[in-house]
Order: sequence, then C-alpha cells, then structure tokens
Amino acid sequence: MTGEYMESCMVEIARKKRDALCHKYSELSPGEKTAAKAYQISMSIIDQATKLVTMKFSDKAYDEKYYSVREQRVFNNPKSMYFIDCKDWFYQEQDAGTKEAFLVYAHGVQMVRSVFLDTKKAELAIAEQSNAVEKVFECNMLIGTLTDLLEQWEKLWKAGGGATRERL
Repeated sequence: MTGEYMESCMVEIARKKRDALCHKYSELSPGEKTAAKAYQISMSIIDQATKLVTMKFSDKAYDEKYYSVREQRVFNNPKSMYFIDCKDWFYQEQDAGTKEAFLVYAHGVQMVRSVFLDTKKAELAIAEQSNAVEKVFECNMLIGTLTDLLEQWEKLWKAGGGATRERL
C-alpha cells in the first residue's frame, strides 16, 4: 500500500459516507428541521474531513513535503498525539509505501479527531449539562458520523496490513 492509494481509499470511504447521509437527508420530511440541520452539518464535516486527508503542502502532490509535514504533525504535535505509541514501529519500518500509507492514515485520523470529534464531544457535555435537547441530538449525530468514518478508515488501514496497536 502507498500513501497515494491510502488517500484515494480514505476519500472514497468519506464520499460513500457523505452519499449515504445525503440520501437520508433527502428522505426527511419538511418538519424535521433539527434532523435536517444535523445532516447538513454531518455532510459538511465529511467534506472537511476529505480536505484534511488530501491536504497538500506544496505544488506537487505526494512529494517529500507531503509526507514530512504529516510526519511532524503525527509525531511532534503536543496537542494531539494520538499515534505516539506507533513512533518506534514507524521508524523501524523498512517499507517506504507502508510508511507513506501510515502517514496519510494517521494524519487524517488525527486531524479529524482533534478538529472535529474531540470538539463535538466537549460540546455534547455542555449541551447535556444545559439540557439543550436539540444540541444534544445534533452532537450525538455528528459524533456518530465521525466515529463511523474513523472506524471505517481504521478497518482500511488494518486490511492493508498496517500496524495495529496490538502488534506494536
């Protein structure tokens, strides 16, 4: 597996997730305004997640900078170190394609978690304390959407023979 292939697979998973949300949104009745809002936000977040996966840091895709920036963000970001337990494995791995695929996967997951999922979980806690029923519904839907997306990405990574925390 290569970084380019991992990116295309992650984008395809996100596209299918967005298409499913769009279909469910189209089936809502006009009176389901809270659900409609939650679906619209979910689709928008999936679009943003796709952009996070496909981020380019130079004019040329899949160049040295594409991977080096991801490596820095995955292993040297003090705010969100979701993959620090993979650092030794990464530096010992000999297969360049596997390393590239990991960086694309880990960077996408880390960005989605830190930018969206962690934020929505914090919003949910506040909404529950405030007894804001509509906001609780919205947050739960968004958390579910993001969790499902991340789980599908993880299955992709594991199916490609990627390292798992159990094997590290």
